[in-house]
Amino acid sequence: MFTEKTIEFLLENKFQNSTEWFHDHHGEYEKYVLNPMREYVSDLADFMTSIDEKICTEPKVNVTISRIARDIRFSNDKSLYKEHMWVSFRRDRKSYKHYPEFVFSFDKDRFILGVGYYMMYPKSAEAMRNFILENDKDAIKAIKSARKTDGLIYGGDSYKRTKYPDKPEDERFWLDMKSPFFFIQNSDASVLFSDKITDYSINIFSQYADIYKFLVKSEEKARNSYLK
Repeated sequence: MFTEKTIEFLLENKFQNSTEWFHDHHGEYEKYVLNPMREYVSDLADFMTSIDEKICTEPKVNVTISRIARDIRFSNDKSLYKEHMWVSFRRDRKSYKHYPEFVFSFDKDRFILGVGYYMMYPKSAEAMRNFILENDKDAIKAIKSARKTDGLIYGGDSYKRTKYPDKPEDERFWLDMKSPFFFIQNSDASVLFSDKITDYSINIFSQYADIYKFLVKSEEKARNSYLK
């Protein structure tokens, strides 16, 4: 279970910014950060595969769990460690590159539950738009799902000027997306630091299911076009 010790370790590790300090306190990392994340992944595994049987649910770093070490090769910020961590439920990265994912992330201020892309390929976005313009049933379900989910925030990239001014607002919103990513944020520590986080996550992710399935459908449509 996540606790205040989880956040305290992440902040202290970030402050120390030392590989020696991290290795000396690796047991605390395991106890307060990694083990709760493993538990979280395992608790959600059956639910996630009920949405998509190809989603990876192995509770392992670089599969579902983020690394705590930062990649500083191309960054001006040379701090060694993250103060926020995340879980990603998605298909295997090698076989299904750039597919949509479910994300749970947390830091000292809040936790986030999201669905969508870090980056959507233009061909995939084109397939998504075509489905919407054709009034595809899965596109309609995804649009309705996004509209009905309370507190949903859009955090992806969109075109600044719409290319579909004559379309209804709900459709136009989706048609202008480059890389769709939706999320809900929550700062209630009583949820994060308790077993409530499992049921809360399942409730939110269930509301994202139609969005995820539509994005996968769009992705597979685009991928099939590559093979022709």
